[in-house]
Amino acid sequence: MQGIRITLIVLLTLLGVFILVSASLPGPYRVERSTIIDAPASVVFEAVNDYGQMKHWSPWTDYDKKMKTSIDGRAGMAGYKYSWTSANKKIGEGSITRLVTDHNHCIVNALRLDHYGMNSIEEWRLEEMPGGVKLTWINTGNISFAFRIPVYLVSMEKMVAPDFERGLFRIKNYCENQQSPGIIHQVVQ
Repeated sequence: MQGIRITLIVLLTLLGVFILVSASLPGPYRVERSTIIDAPASVVFEAVNDYGQMKHWSPWTDYDKKMKTSIDGRAGMAGYKYSWTSANKKIGEGSITRLVTDHNHCIVNALRLDHYGMNSIEEWRLEEMPGGVKLTWINTGNISFAFRIPVYLVSMEKMVAPDFERGLFRIKNYCENQQSPGIIHQVVQ
């Protein structure tokens, strides 16, 4: 009986420490990365507006080449949705749903990561400037109470930023190397 009582006290103490530490950690987070792309704003906009073009630049395809994806709706319209499922635990299941589209300027999406029980906002901002278009990729959200300690041990910035940087590098290459978007080029042999 004494052993059960001590075990119960230890478990309750650990639970109390977990709750206190989790409560002391901030829930909101923001990860942001930018790049300058030497391409017209319309080309850059379409690369991030049309979920069908994600296969050309998404950093997450590296983790699972067999990931299953689906696209519902029309690019640029509220409710446009990209969903995925993967056996890879880093990718898991989730969806991106379009909330706002401001042609050639801004896109706002709701991002849901089912396997983490997380919801966040993903934004793409385009700003024309000398030398091209500044494309900024932003993710903001609130880390749920239960995940605060594990996330802050690793850091949201360290978890997300490398993928953003790789994705922006790929978008830049993809946009800068497009000859004429929307035109099919035939190879002459």
